[in-house]
Amino acid sequence: MMRLISLLSSSFKPPFRSNLAYTSIFIFFILQLTSFSVADISFCKCMCFNNYTIVPLYRPKDVSKPCLTCTKQFCLDQKLSICQDAKLGNTNLDTGTGDEGDIRTKCFQRDSTKDQVIVVSFIILTTVLLISALIKEHGEYWLQGYQALRNRSRSNRNF
Repeated sequence: MMRLISLLSSSFKPPFRSNLAYTSIFIFFILQLTSFSVADISFCKCMCFNNYTIVPLYRPKDVSKPCLTCTKQFCLDQKLSICQDAKLGNTNLDTGTGDEGDIRTKCFQRDSTKDQVIVVSFIILTTVLLISALIKEHGEYWLQGYQALRNRSRSNRNF
């Protein structure tokens, strides 16, 4: 009976590599799906005179285009201390550069969730591939060493 068990255990190789690959691919796609469901927060940089303040756009007028909310009037409506006494200036739609007046704006996204998910999933996937390559390279050697130790400990018990 013991001989049958040792024979089965020596020929048995767990499907570790394939399960690891499927698991890592599954985790990668789940992370990608969650990245599209999380809304990113945009920010409006209000520059008045030589100072600036960054204001988060929590409730933009148009959710699909949050940067349309970041206007000179938006910065004035925030009643920022740096924008006291600031004037909009006369904007000529034909030749206007956007620098007229004392206020300038810039819209941006900082630390986008989608970017974070892509970077983290790349790191996880690379780590999993490196570990699986290491196991593939040295796995049989480690398994033979383990079996030799197990056989030696069994032979020591018989004495």
